[in-house]
Amino acid sequence: MTLSRMLKVLLVASTAPACVCGFAFGARVGSGLMAGSHHMTGSWRDPALRQPLSQLRMAEDSDTKTKERQPWEFRRFVRTIAFFNAPRPLAAARNAIRRRGEQGASSALPGGCILVAIGGGDDAATALGQRVTEQLLRRGALVRALVADGKAAAALELIGGGEKRLEVVQSNWEELPSIKPSVLEDVDRAVICAGGAGVDALVKSLKNYGDVQGRKLFSSAPGAVKSWEQWGALDDVVMGGVSTSELVVVPGEGEAGGRSSAAVFRGTVSPANNGGFASVRSRNASPPWDWSQFDALRLRVKGDGFRYKFTVYDAAGWDRPSWSYSFDTAAGEWADVTFPFSALMPIYRTKTMQDPPPLNLSTVYSLQLMLSKFEYDGGLNPTWKPGPFSLSLDSIATVKLGKTGGAVPPAIVILASGGTKAPASGEGVPMTVLDAGQPDAAAKTVDMLLAR
Repeated sequence: MTLSRMLKVLLVASTAPACVCGFAFGARVGSGLMAGSHHMTGSWRDPALRQPLSQLRMAEDSDTKTKERQPWEFRRFVRTIAFFNAPRPLAAARNAIRRRGEQGASSALPGGCILVAIGGGDDAATALGQRVTEQLLRRGALVRALVADGKAAAALELIGGGEKRLEVVQSNWEELPSIKPSVLEDVDRAVICAGGAGVDALVKSLKNYGDVQGRKLFSSAPGAVKSWEQWGALDDVVMGGVSTSELVVVPGEGEAGGRSSAAVFRGTVSPANNGGFASVRSRNASPPWDWSQFDALRLRVKGDGFRYKFTVYDAAGWDRPSWSYSFDTAAGEWADVTFPFSALMPIYRTKTMQDPPPLNLSTVYSLQLMLSKFEYDGGLNPTWKPGPFSLSLDSIATVKLGKTGGAVPPAIVILASGGTKAPASGEGVPMTVLDAGQPDAAAKTVDMLLAR
């Protein structure tokens, strides 16, 4: 939205009735109206939907007992415009959603790297880790080596020979209760050449901070909670309504309890002034996300019994078609909401589209989460009721699907002595434990990691 257009909208809003100026913003800018309003339907190419303000009319409420209109919050309308149009540094959205530790800079490697963790005090494990690293580099993989021993780290640097696809991090990781998020940033596969107590903590950290269960776009894990700052409210205020919402990080609300955090989408929905929806949307990612290597989205949520909408935007503009999926929640229960991209419904405002262009997975700009009175094509949300709501989110991630439709995370391979079992912390992540004494253990590991 250009500055001149925004000023025109504000000028109109300051003089026109609330319902009309809200529709003007919704028709031209507000995505909340596109996904939540029951008044405007049809093809996005339909000229009838692109009328100037003077031709926009509100539909009369058929209920003659409708209460008097409630005051419209013009300031909140302005804040909505400002949030989604405020200037910010180039690629701020992308930078904010990358997991970073509280100390140290983020990795120099791009996404999709393989972690090779090598324990200390075991020459055989060190030699095996070196062979795995060499073979991975030879086959074109991106490798981050997490090495406990200083000499082993130096040896790997020599093996890499300045190779830009190898990053060596020296850390006494086997003695740490948790690994810094920055070390595990963008790691989607891992091989652990050790079998001691530190393996359990490393696997747990990989689940929390890495991408072994899918590419995390937004996360409530320590070091990643600032990613939610890219989300802002986009409620029915854009069409004159009075529903309110926010997305805030709440300590203690996380699934693990204690001090763990979760992002909470909360507020109050009201049908007053012909409204009925509340939503939050992320600012446009710059550059846009590329999801072409994934098959589905997974949300880890704790619901309140309502049905919500999740919407994906593959174009930078506001008044454009989008892709939506509705999901139900159980009150007070954490659950994974996993759905393939093919389940996303092409819509324009609230009307399903016939013969739409395919979802462009290589240019995904924005996401939206909504509680709305309205479903699609005039249907109503069967769970909706006016009043407060609250949906907690642990993470939003893109994932790959198996043939059966279940999420299949990339593998963690543990190379250890015979009889070693997979740690309990790895529940939900397919892991393979191989006997490090096998002659072809390194080759098998590399084949397994690169096949995922």
